[in-house]
Amino acid sequence: MSRYELPLTPETVAARVATDLAIGWDAPLATYFLQLLYVDPDTDETTDVIWIGTNYEECQDVDHIIELASHYSAEARSHRDRLIADRERQGSRPRSPLLG
Repeated sequence: MSRYELPLTPETVAARVATDLAIGWDAPLATYFLQLLYVDPDTDETTDVIWIGTNYEECQDVDHIIELASHYSAEARSHRDRLIADRERQGSRPRSPLLG
């Protein structure tokens, strides 16, 4: 699994839309993922704003993840080739019967 935490745009931070953004490749689930979180500074409670890639083979399109991430981080597009290389290097795993 790869995971890259990306800095948010000033607009995203100012709007208090999110506090954390991560993208990556999840080999066990054979999917790219995007996790956009908001952590309340007063309570430390974490809320999922967007979480794509929680199901087996949910997102096979790296450009979809990059496009979504680019709305929140100026650095998202620079990770495209890295994500593709992660997928090629790590591969994927057969679907586990435990996933239902």
